[in-house]
Amino acid sequence: MLLKHIFSTSSSINWTAITILTLIMAGCTTPTQPNTQQPASIPEKPASTLEQLLAQAKNAQKQTSPRRDIQLLSIVNRLLNIGEQSTAADLFVEINRSSLDDFQFARYAITGSDIYIQQQLLFKAKNLLEDPRLNNQTANLPIEQQRQLHKNRAILYQQVGEVVAALNERIILGTLLSETEEINDNNNAIWQQLNTMTPLDLEILLTQSTNDILKGWFELAITSKSSQSSLAAQNKAILNWVTANPNHPASLQLPADLALLQQMIQSKPQHIALLLPLKGKLAKAGEAIRDGFMASHYSNYPHNTDDTPTIQFYDTSEEDIISVYDKAVANGASMIVGPLKKERVQRLSQHPNLSITTLALNYSPESNNMSQPLYQFGLSLEDESIQVADRAWLEGHRQAMVISSKAGWSQRATNAFIERWQNYGGTIILNSQLNEAESYSDTIKDILHIDQSKQRATELKRLFGRSFEFEPRRRNDIDMIFLVARSKEGRQIKPTLNFHYAGNIPVYATSQIFSSANNKEKNIDLNNIRLTTLPWTINDYIKEKQLINNSLKVGPGYERLYALGVDSFLLYPRLQQLYTLSEQQLYGATGKLSINTEKRIIRQQVWAEIKNGELRPLRTLTLSNDNTL
Repeated sequence: MLLKHIFSTSSSINWTAITILTLIMAGCTTPTQPNTQQPASIPEKPASTLEQLLAQAKNAQKQTSPRRDIQLLSIVNRLLNIGEQSTAADLFVEINRSSLDDFQFARYAITGSDIYIQQQLLFKAKNLLEDPRLNNQTANLPIEQQRQLHKNRAILYQQVGEVVAALNERIILGTLLSETEEINDNNNAIWQQLNTMTPLDLEILLTQSTNDILKGWFELAITSKSSQSSLAAQNKAILNWVTANPNHPASLQLPADLALLQQMIQSKPQHIALLLPLKGKLAKAGEAIRDGFMASHYSNYPHNTDDTPTIQFYDTSEEDIISVYDKAVANGASMIVGPLKKERVQRLSQHPNLSITTLALNYSPESNNMSQPLYQFGLSLEDESIQVADRAWLEGHRQAMVISSKAGWSQRATNAFIERWQNYGGTIILNSQLNEAESYSDTIKDILHIDQSKQRATELKRLFGRSFEFEPRRRNDIDMIFLVARSKEGRQIKPTLNFHYAGNIPVYATSQIFSSANNKEKNIDLNNIRLTTLPWTINDYIKEKQLINNSLKVGPGYERLYALGVDSFLLYPRLQQLYTLSEQQLYGATGKLSINTEKRIIRQQVWAEIKNGELRPLRTLTLSNDNTL
């Protein structure tokens, strides 16, 4: 922040600290008034160094307005062009906007919005970009400035959650662009934003839209998402949309992921090997995943045709996983799904000849070898904990209490939450572990400082020598609780919190807190807990779920694994697409799916709140960095 040591806080600049720069300073010129009938401008003088620009800024400070402010604005833009954002921001605040004519004010507003968006000062940027003086001048601006104005508005509106406004700005921008690459970039930006929305969100926006181009984008996104389970069905639906909308910008240049569909269909694996435990204590888990995978298979290939893939099952319960893998490859497998157990995933990742694309159903504790075609996908509670931290932070909480069990899964989830929370700048007031054997009531009473409140009352009674009415109070330094427990534990802990005067503190949890195996009366004890959960849990219209419920006796506790199998089928032909196009997402039974640079599947679950013992969906919230909650 060099200029913070150069500029004073007054309307002028203290140049003592850079006297040496006067050696390269341009000479003073006689100030002139700009022609108010023409855009006032100062010729851009190329400057390759920060020192030269600061010298020019010093010289500009000696001028009178408006020339002074026009020159400073020009220098700010050149500072931005050479990457000196911090210095440009310091100098920008020295400009007197009221001295600028309409043309220069438009330039000022666009430049300032660049700076404020980068600094995440979004409301300052919004005030500039929505200034009536700028709106009145927009149509008279040079095309290049109009482009930058609409682009900045699109970026800003997207970050503050004004979805339709952002898309409208992108559509206007598209009409101003002439270069093919710029048009494609703008269309891809529209598509990326649409990809972050659920099909239900898109349906609602479609019914509200009056812009034909925007409606076409919504229809394309709905068409794409509603047919994701089958590459062939999705490709056919997209081609039908193109035929019906031949002049739409997306028809003229399809988004990158849709343009790849034909190639993906041609390269889709036709021989799939499922490596799962089918004997021993993990047999039921392996069977649930297998049944979920096959439910998707039969939903998409109800009849055997030439493009129906071959599927073979391999038991991993006893034999070494590398031997099982090699056997599957020798038998002609072109795609591997599995194994399930974490240790076997780690062992397989060490295979010296891992040549076939593999979708493991758990995460290795070691870093993935990026040269291997190994992708990792699982039901990570650590990911859920991160989503809890994101949501609680976005809802305004800053001081958290964590209540967890001593189980390994609970502690891993707790650690993930604490790391994320502290990265945001939040405070962990207390991290308390509960033993199953001990009294939840005594422990919770202790961590809420109820006994301390009673002790204070006793001291007051002793001090004043008389009795008085008293109601114990809990500690008041927490504004949320993260409860990392299973349903059985939660049904005891939540009522205990209520009893000890903490019923008004928001409680967040992972999906482990709610079991559909419980009846409604039992789950009433969990009322008002907010949790992140799988779409499978709250959406009875998933076709594979209906098929499984109608065909199988679903064991309690295995719903998540059926969903894992369903999404394994959804993912296997699209792994390279998701990895190559980082903004691409799939909407599956386990959540919104994407792949990070480490070839790890990232899941974003949906949010719900327990009301009257049942799950009620909560609306989606979005962070400014585009992480959807």
